[in-house]
Amino acid sequence: MVPLEHRSKQLDPNSMPRILGIVVLAGIALASCSSPSDPNTRDSAGPGGGNASAIKACDLLTLEEIKQATGTLMDAGHLQTTDTQASCDWSSPDGSSGASGVGIIVREFDNTLWQAMSASTHAVPVTGIGQQAYKGYPHSGDLAVKQGKYEVDVGIVDFKHDNATVDAATLTLMNLVLSRL
Repeated sequence: MVPLEHRSKQLDPNSMPRILGIVVLAGIALASCSSPSDPNTRDSAGPGGGNASAIKACDLLTLEEIKQATGTLMDAGHLQTTDTQASCDWSSPDGSSGASGVGIIVREFDNTLWQAMSASTHAVPVTGIGQQAYKGYPHSGDLAVKQGKYEVDVGIVDFKHDNATVDAATLTLMNLVLSRL
């Protein structure tokens, strides 16, 4: 096993947020793919349907809004879509200033997936936002909200600030995202 101080010298400091983002997105995508496609497990979309893949997730936040919430300048976002979700990830060119990355995922609501994720012992219920919400799972700095036909996840990777500061920044960004859906 390589001591931590030696590993950090071998990795590019900007690669950590990208690696964490890829791991989180892969896990969510895998869970989405493995959840039942039975229409009874999905929330009723109502008028207008629930086409999350058509959402331009990178347009839901500006670089200035991210900087105001996190105190960190980010590079342009990277959009990714599947049949049922759209996501955007922003990375800091300088991980030493606080937040290393910010991510948004907007997906068509799947009650089975929501129940599994929100039931984790690490998921902390949050009130006052959306129809249902929880934070802290799958990682500290994550906030998941059920809003109508969507589940919206906002996450901040931050190795410098305490959880309360990161949670406040995540909530600020989530409110902006929800106001634009």
